[in-house]
Amino acid sequence: MTETNTKKFPATVVKIIDEYTIVINRGGIDGVKLNQPFLIYFLSEQKIIDPETQESLGQLEIIRGRGTVSHV
Repeated sequence: MTETNTKKFPATVVKIIDEYTIVINRGGIDGVKLNQPFLIYFLSEQKIIDPETQESLGQLEIIRGRGTVSHV
């Protein structure tokens, strides 16, 4: 039986190595596997408000790219 970490996703980019390589703060203990696909995005700074209800709809997820795990 393998013990897994209790960290939640989404993960955070902790370092940008180059145009094609990033480091995230999750690993094998968190269930990350070699060749696993990832979607890389950031959250807009401003929250989106419904103009009719004034309810917060959260933040916009702006996609920056897609990638696959090459090292665990």
